[in-house]
Amino acid sequence: MRPNSPEAARSFALGQGALRRFNFTGAQTALAQAVALDPHSAAAHAALADAWEGLGDLPRAREESRLAWQL
Repeated sequence: MRPNSPEAARSFALGQGALRRFNFTGAQTALAQAVALDPHSAAAHAALADAWEGLGDLPRAREESRLAWQL
């Protein structure tokens, strides 16, 4: 499920754009904000997992993936 609040949706969109540009640091920042604003968004957790994977932090990527699947 995508983020519910407008602020979370904006952060999610910014993070997705950063991921498409391979800007993993920018994506992580924006997507972490999206998750903080809407912790029940599976899409935000899954995208944050992609950002963590791009940054090489596989334990955090696995944890965010797990959270996304639980939602």
